[in-house]
Amino acid sequence: MQIRLISSLCIAAIVLIFTGFLFESASSFTLYVILLGILLIPARGVRIELSLLYNIGILAVLFFYWYWGEFYGSHYFIGGFSDDWQYDVLWSEGYHRSYGINPFYLSEHLGILHNSKGYVYLVVLMREFGSTIDGYHTFLPRFLNIFFLGMTSLVSYNITLHFSENKRQAKIVMITVFLFPVMLFNSVHVFRDTLVGLLIMLYFYSMLKIPKFKVNLVWLISVLMVLATLRFSTFAILVMLIPMFFIPIKNLIWVGLLLAPVAIFVLISQFGDVFNEMLRLVNHYDTLNTERFGFLGTKIFALPKVIGFIPRVIYLIFTPVLNFSSFHQLYTSLTAILQIIFFPILFFGLLSKVIDTRLKIVFLILFIGVAMSSASFRHVVMYIPLGIIITCLYMDARGKLFNIKYFQQLAVLVFAFFSTLVLITVY
Repeated sequence: MQIRLISSLCIAAIVLIFTGFLFESASSFTLYVILLGILLIPARGVRIELSLLYNIGILAVLFFYWYWGEFYGSHYFIGGFSDDWQYDVLWSEGYHRSYGINPFYLSEHLGILHNSKGYVYLVVLMREFGSTIDGYHTFLPRFLNIFFLGMTSLVSYNITLHFSENKRQAKIVMITVFLFPVMLFNSVHVFRDTLVGLLIMLYFYSMLKIPKFKVNLVWLISVLMVLATLRFSTFAILVMLIPMFFIPIKNLIWVGLLLAPVAIFVLISQFGDVFNEMLRLVNHYDTLNTERFGFLGTKIFALPKVIGFIPRVIYLIFTPVLNFSSFHQLYTSLTAILQIIFFPILFFGLLSKVIDTRLKIVFLILFIGVAMSSASFRHVVMYIPLGIIITCLYMDARGKLFNIKYFQQLAVLVFAFFSTLVLITVY
């Protein structure tokens, strides 16, 4: 414990030097110390590891801030006017200047169709926090995202312990969730996705506890309400899944098959606007994906959904697509490599009776939802923690898994990918 604590404090010292002296941001320094204190206190159990991970994440923020500026001339994603720039500057700066932290003009300022007003307002609050010290710095929401990632890994640890008493395995889950390349990469930017992923994990953990009345209902409703202001389609899906947690697991599949058509009918008949908006969003992503992805992605998302279902699922397993043309693409490509290596184990876990059915259902719904809509490397953070939990739980339950069956499954996956590539090229 002493070595871990000393390691964490040494990294903290490096962070303080960078934020306090090199970047001259007292507001970032202050927020860093506050968030580190929240994660570290009480300094026992996995809190030491969590503080160490948090400091590693902050160093990643500093690195990519320098990387984008050095090689792309701007400190935002690919040095351009991407979503992180829009949250950090376009949507929040003018609002804070005009309305301060008054939230009642968000729809008027952003437009009624803006689908992440909650995250814009969070950045506005960060601007207010910075203005009370020495001014706003883009580190503020980025440091906060690293904190959210730390909390996501901690909730993943607790979910794993809910299903298993193996603390070592739970700790592996926590570390893997935090350091998983695409999770950390998303979190060093001003993106809403890390917070969305945290709220999904909090929802799932709360729902596991609520049948035994171990969760404050006000807390659960608050989590869902915040999620509704960040990504309403995900909020709607999770609300429809609530009954699943009150049905005995042995009856879950057939009761779910009976209730699913009823839920869809109610959604269409009583919440037609919401349903139409979700369909509009899916169609919008289809159009967007045929324009923004490379040759393979464009071909896949141009296919009709019935034909393109399997190719989209396979494509998502290989997302972010392997690319070695720059450092950040090489780094995010590690995600695809890890997903390919561990997909057979995840697949076996999804088929296994030793893995909780509710865990598998939530993962599959989120995974298929992303595959059939955005397929964005940012949106994968919604299901990756659940996938890591399933994989680790199955490995813990079954022991050594890298056997002939594993390699056969891996060969099938690689063959399916290249077969899809050939078929789509011919189509």
